[in-house]
Amino acid sequence: MAKKVEIFVKLITYLVPILVFSILFYVIYQKVIRHGPMIKVDFSEAHSIQIAKTKVKYKGVEVGLVENIKLNTERKLVEVYIRLFRDYEAFANKESQFWLVKPNVSVHGVQGFETLFQGQYIKVKPGLSSEQQNEFVANGEYMTDEDEDDRIFLRLRTDFVNTLDIGDPLTFRGKKVGYISKIKIDSTGRYIDVNVAIYSRYANLFRASTVFWIRKAIKADLGLFSSKIELGSFDSMMTGGLAAATPRANKKITEIKDHIFWIKNEPEKWKEWAPNLEE
Repeated sequence: MAKKVEIFVKLITYLVPILVFSILFYVIYQKVIRHGPMIKVDFSEAHSIQIAKTKVKYKGVEVGLVENIKLNTERKLVEVYIRLFRDYEAFANKESQFWLVKPNVSVHGVQGFETLFQGQYIKVKPGLSSEQQNEFVANGEYMTDEDEDDRIFLRLRTDFVNTLDIGDPLTFRGKKVGYISKIKIDSTGRYIDVNVAIYSRYANLFRASTVFWIRKAIKADLGLFSSKIELGSFDSMMTGGLAAATPRANKKITEIKDHIFWIKNEPEKWKEWAPNLEE
């Protein structure tokens, strides 16, 4: 019995240093070898971002981790300090975008469904610039899972809005080409500004002449002797959103800066418009 105890003690004596060394090696690997640059991303609110828990991901792969959170000197923004892993240090360039992915439940479905189980995380869309940058401002626009594609933002304006919501689709001749990313009251307090994000592959469809209107589930023309009721698509009944069409090919939206499009009534003969938009 004494012999067995002696063997066990010797075994523990050998194993403990090995275990300690393994733990030490893992810590060094995590803290030194794996670490890339520290970057700062400013958010309007901390939401559920947590130190050492909130991850930074790209295409589902973990590329960084939150190491510190604090208010900026003016106490208006939340500074989130992120340690990028060494293999992804090129993500710290001036064209990269960061935003918080959190669950959003609407008639369009559940965006960020995985966060219900794994917790919220910060998503990055790496830029292609060779110019390094370590300070960023988080994208405050509503972002979707498709937003790893490039987008172009347009600003629309209306007097009143009660049927539109963030995340509602933007369609062009029935095809979804973007979505509403932000709705806010303009600086004068007289109008409502509606920001739309258009996927860049559809940018050529939009020109300075493009007309935007609210999609309606039911269109009724009631007269004294005759009436006409037209039902929209099932999608328009469920999701609403905005529609757009272009009557003529003039300046591209990429050539227009700070242009504001007014949301108008649906044009009567927009389906007859046939401009050449390949130019």
